[in-house]
This record gives sequence, structure tokens and C-alpha cells, in this order.
Amino acid sequence: MTAALRRSASLVRHNFWLVFLVLAPVELAGDAVAELVGHFVHGILGDSFFATWLAESASNIAFTPIFAVAAVLLTLDLIALKRETDSRETSARGSAPVTT
Repeated sequence: MTAALRRSASLVRHNFWLVFLVLAPVELAGDAVAELVGHFVHGILGDSFFATWLAESASNIAFTPIFAVAAVLLTLDLIALKRETDSRETSARGSAPVTT
């Protein structure tokens, strides 16, 4: 688990603002949709435990896949960017003259 957290941190380290600017609006939109669904369901069913559960479940079912797709696509882009950067660094080191 520690290795996975290290890999995630290394992916985000130089791309924090990119990650923030992609995922924050998706999260904020999801929260807004959850609030709207909550008000709608509470207006129809009242303020019962069942109404709260139904509203939160419906909004999570509707919006969590959108956040997941955004996170996965962003992760794949960051992995590709990291590989590209690593291959450039490797080729630059390989073509440089060796000094002893």
C-alpha cells in the first residue's frame, strides 16, 4: 500500500494544479447535483431516513462514474507523460559524452 501511495504522489508531484483543475470542478458539480437531488427527493418523500438514503444513493450512483472516468483518464495521461519524460531523460543521458 505504501508503494502505491508513493507512485500516486510521484505522478501528482509536478502536476498538482492540473489534477486540481480537472478533478475539483467534477467534484463540485457532483456535490451540486447531490444537493439538487436531495432537495427534490425530500420535497417528494419528506425528511425521513429513507428519503435521505434514497437521495444520497441516487446522486452517488449517477455521479460517481463521471468522477471515476475523469480520474482514470487523468491518471493514464499522467502515466504517459511520466514515461515520455523518463524516456527523454534516458536518451539524453545516453547521447551525452561520458567523462571520466
